[in-house]
Amino acid sequence: MDGCRVRDPVMVYGLSQSALDVVSKACAACKVEVYETDCLTDMIAVPSLLIVADLTGVVAEDVERLLGAWLSLDDPTMRVVLLGDVSIEIPPGLRRKIRIAPEPLSLDVIKFLILRQREALKRHLHMVSRFDRRIFRLMHILHELNVRREVSSHALAAKFNVSQRTVQRDIELLQSLGECIDYDDTRKRFSVPSDWSPLSSPIWDEG
Repeated sequence: MDGCRVRDPVMVYGLSQSALDVVSKACAACKVEVYETDCLTDMIAVPSLLIVADLTGVVAEDVERLLGAWLSLDDPTMRVVLLGDVSIEIPPGLRRKIRIAPEPLSLDVIKFLILRQREALKRHLHMVSRFDRRIFRLMHILHELNVRREVSSHALAAKFNVSQRTVQRDIELLQSLGECIDYDDTRKRFSVPSDWSPLSSPIWDEG
């Protein structure tokens, strides 16, 4: 599973017609599509906002393989709702990701789960985006230091549209990783020794 997104469908598997009707109504109310499948592999390979499944008719070996596959994905955004006679032992690593829904299935419960998952995904994607932007800033700072031997926090802040304090925190992170970066208070610039190279510093050391 390549990580779910806010606009992905709700995937359903093995549902009775009455349960499918409830999920379909909830999805319509939340403006989310329904993806109905009869293939266990889809619940592993196809991105979805939420999986709603009844595994009652699935043999134990296949259920065990499915749970093992979900566990190995290590996807923090995956959420599953299980229906039916659930006598499955949920692995500890999945207990926060799998919810056993009470029967009869409630329209309000499914709507709430869809909306909560959508908001959780938005927060997760925002955090990932912030992390990606910071990684890009760190790489750029190292590049500039390697080429120019010094950088201005004011110039970096303007380039990335962040505060100088944010740049300072980026520099402090690099310093904590072992980068030999000094600050010249007179010139208001960060600098590195003439023989410094990021390729030989601890942040790049894979050994």
